[in-house]
Amino acid sequence: MLVLCVCTRSDIWTDFRIFIGVLAMNCNVQTGYAVGATVSSSGSCLVASPGKVILFSPTTLAGTDRSAPFTITPGMAVLIDAYNLAPDLHVYVNRLVVTSDCITTGVSCNDADMRKAGGSAPTVVFRERMTLGNKQDKWSLIKNSDERVASRCQLYISMPGTYELELEDASVQLNGTMEIEYQAFKVADVGHLPASYYGGID
Repeated sequence: MLVLCVCTRSDIWTDFRIFIGVLAMNCNVQTGYAVGATVSSSGSCLVASPGKVILFSPTTLAGTDRSAPFTITPGMAVLIDAYNLAPDLHVYVNRLVVTSDCITTGVSCNDADMRKAGGSAPTVVFRERMTLGNKQDKWSLIKNSDERVASRCQLYISMPGTYELELEDASVQLNGTMEIEYQAFKVADVGHLPASYYGGID
């Protein structure tokens, strides 16, 4: 069947020619499909999923037992995702107090001077394992080998503060396949989650 289309407006004619060109090239355009693991351009390390921050990955150095600190500000929350956890070993949540070296040059009230002077990387001065409600295990990620016991491979934290994750046994858990990452959300945007997602709650 032959379809003849006569268009008088130049913008419509351009769109029609583009459409004919796509048909001629037999393009297969797909959207909404799942994206696999992302690898850096050099192929040497994993890249965080869009909008997520990596805490542990297959490229984490051996012997690393704690993640980098992350901070939750009022009105925000994080959802932590864990993949390929070693069975029956916890990844605990610690609360922290961190500090950095004071600004020693320039005028402390001058934004430009402060940005120029900078400070040291955050230093942990206090660290305590989360045990709110006396439920230490409820503030952890774990994959149970006993299928009758629920695993916890995701954890939602909305209480403002600075935190880190700590491996129960880094020599086993850093197995070359484990990945733990988090994404920050506005609390108002999260909606309803099952109670078991929340740290410290049964």
